[in-house]
Amino acid sequence: MRGSPRSARGRPVTASSEAIEHARLLQTNGDSLPVIAAKTGIAKTSLHRYLTDAWVHAPAQRAHA
Repeated sequence: MRGSPRSARGRPVTASSEAIEHARLLQTNGDSLPVIAAKTGIAKTSLHRYLTDAWVHAPAQRAHA
């Protein structure tokens, strides 16, 4: 295994955590992925990955949705 023990597989996250949080807020407000992409500058494919990962890793929030 290369790199540090904490290194993750795959492509590194390119968007800041603040930008991702802003994207989550926009999604909560009902904006579509293309609109969020235009407002944040994050690619639509990346947004989908970031927002879906947050959904998958937050089961407690899913139950209330």
